[in-house]
Amino acid sequence: MDSALITCRALCGLLGFEVDSRSVTDMGDPMQPTIKFEKFAAIRANLDSRIAINNVKDEKELKQIPNWEQIIVCLNAANKCVAHFDELSDLEHRADPNTVEIAAKAVLRELRSRVKA
Repeated sequence: MDSALITCRALCGLLGFEVDSRSVTDMGDPMQPTIKFEKFAAIRANLDSRIAINNVKDEKELKQIPNWEQIIVCLNAANKCVAHFDELSDLEHRADPNTVEIAAKAVLRELRSRVKA
């Protein structure tokens, strides 16, 4: 499951967003983490110019993605289980296999609709 979590985390970076889970007290609450959209410019600079990505630009756009809540819960879990942020060590990550599967499918679906090569 860790590999699915880290893959979702990396692919969300390609989609243009990441979460900061350090202030989260309930890992299952998708409204708690800070969602950041600044990293996309750095990622874009490292991609082949023939690849076009219609990145997620803000929180309003993110919340239009089906299953966005499960995606955020998985990103919280990725930050805890994979990135091993010390300040998250006492929290249960709350990303069960069903949540991870839903999130992974949602991220892949979103990539297919937003990436053109």
